Amino acid sequence: MEFTGMRGILINDGKIIIMKRVKPDRLYYTFPGGHSNEGETAEECVVREWKEELDIDVKPIARIYNCTSLGKTQGYFLLEWISGTISKTDAEEYHKGADNISEPTWTDINEIENLPLMPPVVRQQLIKDLKEYKNLAERPLINLKDAMN
Repeated sequence: MEFTGMRGILINDGKIIIMKRVKPDRLYYTFPGGHSNEGETAEECVVREWKEELDIDVKPIARIYNCTSLGKTQGYFLLEWISGTISKTDAEEYHKGADNISEPTWTDINEIENLPLMPPVVRQQLIKDLKEYKNLAERPLINLKDAMN
């Protein structure tokens, strides 16, 4: 399986960090993360992406999902917050113009059911897993495929 990038899931005190994306024709949310650099491990990628996008240091705890969506496969790590304060950085996500906005958002974990969190298959699996597992780090890695493929 070839990966195009890694994303992270960080839950703290009943809240989850997601990126709110606003475009002229669409409002949706994503898990922070992005493309892997050549020679970079999956863990290095997610740590770097979270530092670049949110200016916080995280530690990958467990990879819980691999998801193929729109022809791209990404890994999803459960993360632990190490240090820092969430803030916008000079990452490209924040400089795409006034009609293409990215905003880091703390959201109550129970609210993700009602949000257009992409990809839907990861959102649905996460909701299910939060009910089934006391500790998400115990969730065995599974491969998910989005219905849009």
